[in-house]
Amino acid sequence: MLGIPVWAWIFVLLAAIGLSTLHYYKILRHLGSKIWWVAFGLRFIGYAGVLLLLFNPWWRLQEEKVETPVLLVYEDRSASVDSASLQKWRSMSTEIASMKKMRIQRFGFAHDVFSGDSISTKERFKSNLSAVMRHATAKSVTAPVGGMVIMTDGIINEGLDPLVGSLPPHTPIIAVGAGNTAPRIDALVGGLLCNEEVFLGNSFVVEASIRAVKLSAESVIVRCMVGEEEVGRLIWSVASASDWKRVNFEIKPKSVGLKRVSIVVNPIKGELNLVNNSQTKYVKVVDERKKVEILFAAPHPDVSAIGRALGSEGQFACVAKSKNDRNSDADVYVLHGWNWSDKSDLEWLSGQLKRGKAVWIFATPGMQWGGLGRVFDVNWGSVSSIWQDAQPQWNEGFSGWSPSSEESLRWGNMPPVKSPVVKLTLPMGSSAVLWQKWGGAATQLPLMSIWKVGNAGVGMFFGEGIWRWRIEDRKDGEGKVFDAWVRRMTGLLAAGSSVKKSLEISISKQQFDLSEEVIVRVICRDKADELDDVVPRTLRIGKVGKLGSDELTQVALEKDKGGWRGVVTGLAEGEYKLIAEGGIDRTTVEKQIAVVNQPMEMMDLQANHGLLMSLATRSDGGFCKVGEVENFRKLLNVKLNQVPVMRRELSNQHWWDSVFWLLVVILCFGGEWGIRRWMGKY
Repeated sequence: MLGIPVWAWIFVLLAAIGLSTLHYYKILRHLGSKIWWVAFGLRFIGYAGVLLLLFNPWWRLQEEKVETPVLLVYEDRSASVDSASLQKWRSMSTEIASMKKMRIQRFGFAHDVFSGDSISTKERFKSNLSAVMRHATAKSVTAPVGGMVIMTDGIINEGLDPLVGSLPPHTPIIAVGAGNTAPRIDALVGGLLCNEEVFLGNSFVVEASIRAVKLSAESVIVRCMVGEEEVGRLIWSVASASDWKRVNFEIKPKSVGLKRVSIVVNPIKGELNLVNNSQTKYVKVVDERKKVEILFAAPHPDVSAIGRALGSEGQFACVAKSKNDRNSDADVYVLHGWNWSDKSDLEWLSGQLKRGKAVWIFATPGMQWGGLGRVFDVNWGSVSSIWQDAQPQWNEGFSGWSPSSEESLRWGNMPPVKSPVVKLTLPMGSSAVLWQKWGGAATQLPLMSIWKVGNAGVGMFFGEGIWRWRIEDRKDGEGKVFDAWVRRMTGLLAAGSSVKKSLEISISKQQFDLSEEVIVRVICRDKADELDDVVPRTLRIGKVGKLGSDELTQVALEKDKGGWRGVVTGLAEGEYKLIAEGGIDRTTVEKQIAVVNQPMEMMDLQANHGLLMSLATRSDGGFCKVGEVENFRKLLNVKLNQVPVMRRELSNQHWWDSVFWLLVVILCFGGEWGIRRWMGKY
C-alpha cells in the first residue's frame, strides 16, 4: 500500500495508537463523551500521517503503461554503398513509413552511429557494424524494441566482428543487402610495409601484397614510385582466378625530407574499382646520424678498431680525437684510456650524464676506480689492480640483442682481452651483455654491462684489447660479428639516452588519413628541465611548398598535461609543416606530416551478404536484397514484434508531491485542537 512495507504500516499504526492513548486515556476513562473519541481518532490519524513520513524512502508509485514497440532503422552511410542501391532503398523505405503499429527511429552509421537526419550525403568513413549492435542494445533498455532493419553492403572494416559479439536481446534483425556480391575484375594493393624513418645513403625495402581477382593468365604491371619518379617495376603473371603475390622493391633515397612512396598497379581492362590500385606511405629520410666521438688518452689499437666498426656504416658520424679536444655536441662518447684521476674529467663526465648523453667507457689497467665509482654512486675504491686474460661469453638473459647460432660460434673463438679479476658492485638496474670466461669456463664477472643514469645510457667494457676481436672476425675476409656488435651497442646506448629539448612538437605519427584529426602537443621546458605551460607559445601549419607567411594557419592551443594541445582538422591531401614557437628565448621548431586519401573501405567493393544472412538467422529475422519490395514487406509483417507492450514503472512518491496528504494531516491536528478548545481542555 503506497509502496510502504507491511511491517512499516504495523509500526506506524501501533505507534500512533500508543501516542494517542497517552494523551486521551484519562479523558476517555473519566468523561467518555463521544466527542472525545472523535478527537482521539483525529489525533491518531494525524500521528499516523506524520509517522508515515519517516518511511518516505520506501514510498513507491507503480504505473502500468501500454507502449508501442519501436522499430530501429539503420542505413549504411559509408562510401562503399553504391548510388544504385541507395536509390532502390529509398523506394523500400516507404514500406517502413506506412507501418502504423510501430514507432520508427532512423539512424545512419559509418564508423559510428548518428541521427538519421544529421547527415544527408555519404560519408567517407569506415563501416562499424558492432557499433550498431551496441547502439540497439542500449535502446532496448529504455524502450520496447520490436525489431531492427539494417541496410548495408556488409563491407565491415572497423570494430569487432558482429558475429562474435552479442546481439540485442529478443530483437529480430531484417538485413537488407546492398551492393554486388558477384566477383569482379580487380587488381589491388594491400599491406604496404616499409620503415617510417631511414638514413640518407642507406637502402630500405618496400614490401606489399598484390591481389588479383578474375585475372587468370593476365599480366599485371606493378610499379614502385618515389614521388613522381618510378624506381622499380615488375610484371606478374596471374596464375588463377583468385591469386596473390608479395612484392618488394629496394630504394636508396637521394635527399632528405618526407618522401611519398607508392606501390601502383596499372589499371586492367574491365576493372571498375581503381581506388585500390595503389597504396601510399610517407617515409622520413634524415641525415641526423648519431654523432660519436671517440676520446682517447693515448693512441691505441682499440680506438682504431672501434672507429673502423662505426665508420663502416652510414648510421653514425664518428670521429676519434684526444680527450683534451673534447666538446659537448656529440650524441655518444666512447672514452678509452682515461685514468680518472683528474677532477675536471670526472666533472665533465657528470655534466654529460646530466644532459642525457650516452657514454661508453673502456676500462684500462692503471685507472683510478674510486672517483669513477662516485660518479655512478657505487663503491669502487678497493678494486684490485690485478688483470688477467678473459674471453667473452654472451649473457643469454640479455634482452637487448641475442646472437644467431653462427654468431655465437664466432664469439666462442674470440681471443682473450685483459680484464680485472675482482667482481664489481654495479649500479642498480645494470644488465650484463658479456660475461668473462676463464680458460673456457664461464664466470659471473661482467666483461660488458649497460645501465641508466637518469636520462643517460651508460656502457662499461671491463677490458682492453678488443682490436684482436676485429682481426679474428675478419681473418676470412668478411667481418660478421665484431662491427655489428660495436654498432649495436652504440645504438642501444644512444636509444637509451634522451636529451631534453626546450621546445618540442609531439605527434602520434607522421602520416594521417583524410578523415582523421591531427592532434599536436607542444611541450616546453624551462632552464631547470621542468615542464612549463605558463609561457605562451604558438603553433602554425602550412602546406609544403606554400610556406609564405600569409599561407600559414594559426592552430588554437589549450593547456593539457604540462604542455599545450591543438587539434587540426579539414586538411586536404598533401604534405604539411608544423612550426612551433615559444619559451623565454622564443625557440622555433618544425615537424613535417603528410595527409593521404586511401580509405580502407574502398579497397574491396564486393558486397558480403553472407554476414548479413548470418545475423538475420541468429536473431530469428530475415534477409532480402535492395529492390525486393514484396519480400521486404512480407518480412516486416511476419518477423517484427508489433504487439504493444505493457510496461510497469516504479517511481519514488515524495510527500511534498501530495497536497491532499498534507491537508489531511493539518486538518486532523486542527480539528482535534478545535475540539479540545471547545471542550475546555486545550
